[in-house]
Amino acid sequence: MIVYVERDLVDFLRLVTARAALYLGDHANRVTAALCRALDLPVPGTSALRS
Repeated sequence: MIVYVERDLVDFLRLVTARAALYLGDHANRVTAALCRALDLPVPGTSALRS
């Protein structure tokens, strides 16, 4: 059950990362990193996301 939750969070993070890149410009990386810390997920580009 936890595996499905983690998968959903990773999918959500991917969606947010793509949207942030479109709308937040230079702030996108910082917003994505903050969200990763809040969700206790690896920051994209620093370690592989689990799928």
